[in-house]
Amino acid sequence: MDTIVAISSPAGRGAIGLVRLSGKDAFPVASSFCRKSSGLPVPREPRQAILARILEPDGKLLDTGIFLFFEGPASSTGEDTVELTCHGNPLILRRVVDLCLGAGARPAAAGEFTLRAFRNGKMDLVQAESVKRVVEARSGLELFAGQRMHEGFLSQFLDRIRAKLIGLGAEVEAEIDFSSEDLTLQSREEREATATQIIADIEQMIEKSRGTTAALSHWQITLAGNPNAGKSSLLNALLRQDRALVSDIPGTTRDTITEDRELAGTAVRLVDTAGLRESSDPLERAGIERTLQTLQKSQIILHVVDGSLSAGENQLLNAPLPAHAKVIAVLNKCDLLHPDHIGSALLRVSAQTGEGLPDLEARLEEMIKESYPPDPILLEARQSHHLGAAAQALKTMQHLQQNNAPPEIVALEIQRALTEIGAITGAIDTEEILGRIFSTFCIGK
Repeated sequence: MDTIVAISSPAGRGAIGLVRLSGKDAFPVASSFCRKSSGLPVPREPRQAILARILEPDGKLLDTGIFLFFEGPASSTGEDTVELTCHGNPLILRRVVDLCLGAGARPAAAGEFTLRAFRNGKMDLVQAESVKRVVEARSGLELFAGQRMHEGFLSQFLDRIRAKLIGLGAEVEAEIDFSSEDLTLQSREEREATATQIIADIEQMIEKSRGTTAALSHWQITLAGNPNAGKSSLLNALLRQDRALVSDIPGTTRDTITEDRELAGTAVRLVDTAGLRESSDPLERAGIERTLQTLQKSQIILHVVDGSLSAGENQLLNAPLPAHAKVIAVLNKCDLLHPDHIGSALLRVSAQTGEGLPDLEARLEEMIKESYPPDPILLEARQSHHLGAAAQALKTMQHLQQNNAPPEIVALEIQRALTEIGAITGAIDTEEILGRIFSTFCIGK
């Protein structure tokens, strides 16, 4: 029931900043140092944005901002909450927090606003966990998957699984408690078929998460080719910044240079490498060795060909490539195109002028999107663990039935599966099976 306060906007300076309070005293705490421009106290009017003067204890003006009150339970946390939107100077925001602390609030613990939302039934545990994923998403794909979880996609799936498990458990419990009644119960084969379908649904969900995780984390695009083919210039062009040093002297790049950017809604790592050629320079040879190692870890390889040289002067990419890698041959320096390359089918680009870069990026995005799962889902490790445990409990239940185990033992495994599913959302209710029995079968007749 404590009233908590924290800065809810990102660290650093900005145009605006946000201080949030939640708890039974959120309004009296925040209103104790806020006044309307007329000097009157801010009114207790839910969901009304009020221009307020934020005052120091001696009456001096600290800032002018927006005072917004939400009355619980119609708020994000389910409690009375206040949002104070101020200018985004950290000095102002920290001072506003100090004023709240002086008026009786306490500092919020990490994640405490979301924790209160969960405890007050504003979201289940899955949705609460997804908040961090949405806030920290590094790509469009991860953000989309996180938003789906926050909107209840997994929760709805778990509700359907839970309903099937309750029905399955009701059948077994009915066999235990009402075996002498004239009831039509499912056969063991029907129960096993139901369990098999639930297991398949769970394992499919886990596999979707693995596929999404792979699409998010396994993309490395390596630029390789002969020295002075313009790999570093192309890296800079793709990054829209001067990340790598560029020189007309062959062999300038001696080490790998890596930088991240977003392509096709996911984070990718671009790697510039030392040019591949025979060299007696120990340092350059060490760089070439790193290039070969980097190629083995790459999903896409850009073979950069110098378009200003004749076909005979360009050497093939003579390096062992991983079987899984996709190779795009890029004819760079097309603004200085040698006659040998007129009519070439290679993708033409110019790192210097930008010609062809949109086509190259489109090709890269197309390759990346080919790996995207059609139904992206991201499970947290805890969620995957409980789903896997639920599936294992059902497999054990099937094994017990096949070996003619007593229904009491079979029912325990179904209950274990229910407990694992309930642990994911934070909702565990062992009384639901009994309620299902009485609503489904006419026991009292």
